[in-house]
Amino acid sequence: MCNAIKIWRENENLNLWIGIKGQIISYTQIYGTNSNDNNPYYVTLVKLDNGIFSTLSIVSESIDIKIGDQVVLVLRRIKDPSKESIVEYGIKAKKI
Repeated sequence: MCNAIKIWRENENLNLWIGIKGQIISYTQIYGTNSNDNNPYYVTLVKLDNGIFSTLSIVSESIDIKIGDQVVLVLRRIKDPSKESIVEYGIKAKKI
């Protein structure tokens, strides 16, 4: 079971990242081994407009990506929770 206080402390500044735009520098397509995984998914290296480089997962509706595409950072659910667990959120990139 996840600890809600620990998760909040680790993610209390997520709101500072939402809405920042950037450009895809590189990406890779990943296939999970479990048939229940979200196959395939993309992990990208993004140069943000503020000059920071970050590795980010691409949201599932942005599947047609290429180097040079513009993205914006959004808040998305990271994993599917069970009935007893906490819903965890994180930053992902969405193609614009």
